[in-house]
Amino acid sequence: MPGSDPQLIQVQRMFRRLAPLLSPLEDCPVSGRPCAATRRNLCRVQRALGLPQTGRLDDALAQRLARLEALCAVCAAPSLPPP
Repeated sequence: MPGSDPQLIQVQRMFRRLAPLLSPLEDCPVSGRPCAATRRNLCRVQRALGLPQTGRLDDALAQRLARLEALCAVCAAPSLPPP
């Protein structure tokens, strides 16, 4: 998409996957452009991490979100029955 930020696209996709698992994150459009829902989600994550609530994405926050998503994927995975 012209004018879209590839890193923001990845984060918006993460928010779509995380929204059903982590309240109060909300689903947001995947456009690569900041929207109100994306900014609210970024502020919520920043607040939870004890960071200033700017609603802006930087590399460090993107990395922390990726780790959070990986952790949620592990926690949400169905457990295997005992042997």
